[in-house]
Amino acid sequence: MRSPVDREYPVPLYWQVAEAIKRQIADGVLRPGDKLPTEKWLTETYNVSRVTARKAVQTLISNGTLERVRGESPTIAYPHMSRQTNHLSGLSEDLKKMGYVPGALILLCMRETATPYVAAKLDIKLDAPVFRLRRLRTADNMPLAIHDCWYPLEYCSDFLTETYHADSVYELLEENGFGLVRATQTVSAKNATHKEAELLGIQDGSALLHVERVSYTATNIAMEFSDMLYNPVRYDLHMELNR
Repeated sequence: MRSPVDREYPVPLYWQVAEAIKRQIADGVLRPGDKLPTEKWLTETYNVSRVTARKAVQTLISNGTLERVRGESPTIAYPHMSRQTNHLSGLSEDLKKMGYVPGALILLCMRETATPYVAAKLDIKLDAPVFRLRRLRTADNMPLAIHDCWYPLEYCSDFLTETYHADSVYELLEENGFGLVRATQTVSAKNATHKEAELLGIQDGSALLHVERVSYTATNIAMEFSDMLYNPVRYDLHMELNR
């Protein structure tokens, strides 16, 4: 059986090192969230130069196998999540179906007046009262997304308050007779600000998946406007198109 790194094999050494690390992940020797062994360990274990070891690590970061958090050693990335866009559902519901434990850290929970942009999205009057909920969404305690959402207080003032603590807004809306049945959304890209990068544990300026969605009830009430930012290394949107 060939050793993990074979200098006579017609494949670059850095690529062989990267593949050897991937095999350790596949075999469960290295698990999601584990820190990668030191550069010194890599050079000694695979008998390669520091330059080769660094290139192998960078290759794995680029393809999403490893994640680098500022000031720390690279870690083994958690599995990539893919969400179907032809079905309206909440993130908590989707994560549970994929076998993850959903979580949320409330960043902002307050009543405010609608800005022109929010008012247009929710089809309400400018400065109408809205409830704003901004959360850092997690999967198995790992940062995944930042959700900033607005709801018209005309319909939800009794159950969406500053003491909000429910796991799923979708379920709460449904329980109160405002189940969401359809939505329109746009998908774009943006670069992370310093604060967004800090929350998601990524580098400043990293690319983010930007999703804006307006969700409606069966009676055509625009009940939720969501401005969502996802780390595309961990998450993507999957859609099926037919002709």
